[in-house]
Amino acid sequence: MSERLPRDPRREARLHLWLGVVLLGVAGFLVNYLAFRHYARWDWTAHRLFTLSERTQKLLREELDRDIDVYVFLSRSEPAFADVEELLERYRAISERVRVTVVDPDRAPGEYRRLLEKFGLRAAALQTGEMTADVALVVTDGSRHVRVKRDDLLGIDFESVEDEQGPKVDVSAERAVSGAIVDVLHGEPSRVCVATGHGEWSVGGEGRDLFALRDELRSENVEMEALATLGLRRVPEHCDAVFVLGPQRPYTKEEAEVLERYARGGGRLLLALDPVFEGERLASTGLEEMAARLGVRVDRDVVLELDRARLLTESPAEPFLVVDWGDHELVEPLARTGARVAMHLVRSLALLDTGAGGVLARTSPQAYGERNPERLSAAAEPKPGADDVAGPLAVAVAVELEAAPAGDERRDGPKGQRESGRKGRLVVLGDSDWLQPDFMNIPQFANADLAAAITGWLVERRALVAIAPRKIDAQAIAMTDADLDAVLFRVVVLLPLAAMLLGVAVWWSRRQ
Repeated sequence: MSERLPRDPRREARLHLWLGVVLLGVAGFLVNYLAFRHYARWDWTAHRLFTLSERTQKLLREELDRDIDVYVFLSRSEPAFADVEELLERYRAISERVRVTVVDPDRAPGEYRRLLEKFGLRAAALQTGEMTADVALVVTDGSRHVRVKRDDLLGIDFESVEDEQGPKVDVSAERAVSGAIVDVLHGEPSRVCVATGHGEWSVGGEGRDLFALRDELRSENVEMEALATLGLRRVPEHCDAVFVLGPQRPYTKEEAEVLERYARGGGRLLLALDPVFEGERLASTGLEEMAARLGVRVDRDVVLELDRARLLTESPAEPFLVVDWGDHELVEPLARTGARVAMHLVRSLALLDTGAGGVLARTSPQAYGERNPERLSAAAEPKPGADDVAGPLAVAVAVELEAAPAGDERRDGPKGQRESGRKGRLVVLGDSDWLQPDFMNIPQFANADLAAAITGWLVERRALVAIAPRKIDAQAIAMTDADLDAVLFRVVVLLPLAAMLLGVAVWWSRRQ
């Protein structure tokens, strides 16, 4: 009969220690394995600086159907390299199809020159003897490549240099990289034709210029061109969508019918119709009857927002904020983020067939549509009359049109799609001033996001419906002498004292 070995506490302690070390190593291996298989990143910054926009995430998850190579022609010693590398790491974290290659002229000069020649890039030698290329990135899928210039990665909003809170930093690097990926994927840009000839907003013309909208869409591989509508008989086939923005002179019945046939034949149409004043009355743009036949009533009124919290000035007739969104897929990202859009001199709208479309945006319940413009100049406080339109009022709607039967004279779609049965799409807004650059370029307003979302829905580019890359406020930390003394007291006195007290507490507990 064997005798039980006496217990050795020290041997058991060593055994427990080694078992703990082994288990800790196994746990560390499992954590690293899971992190490798399920890579994730977190961003706790106030402006979500290290999170890609929803638009870019949708592009990477839904439109990126093949491998994309991104070549970085920057030296690791350049100040901007770390930021660019971190940005591209965010792309790789979302999609494994994004492959990044750093071509450092200092560490691999031979490979650097070979790829410069391959992509047709120019290089220059600095005074220090280092080589630098005229572009920062090249995005390619093997058959097509797009260049990203250095100036496109980061810029300053110089219009805000004299702001009290300091200049704003335009974080455009994400837009440049995502735009390059879109160019590679889609090749030929989508083309939007902007109607001219009736006093509308113009593309590069005199008067009201759409340069802010043009720049916004160009970065998303959407080009804009003018379309003369005086005497127009048919919309050109290369137009993926037609925008009619703020006409000041009426369309003829024949011109309006051309746009109606285009929409019924599978075309995509945006109408932004401001109130047009003729003396003391509101005039017609010639497009109201056509819009009604397509399912949208455009009221001949002026929206007055009486909710003081939404006014940008003291007057209800001046610009106001739209913060109430519908449940249409087009504005779902805007509704989720609580976006705000600035509008000015707006007409109210109504859907004549709620089953064919949805409301995109509406005013507060306190707003109303003033049908008598004479009362706008009165000194009295505005209030709705018996013939006015009560709020809340729709100011933006979207409709999907049933295709007209083959052979119908109302049917005249683009690019031979009359036989495809594709449904036409129509977006109507009671305002075009929301596209003015003063609103489009303010980061606190989502006017640029709304413009991109509408365009994306019309031309069926789903990534455009998401939120655009953000602008952030670069604000310096201002500290007084009292603030500095308080910080020094906490760092020099309180932190060491807290560590000392913690050490004493640990010593005392072990002694007990």
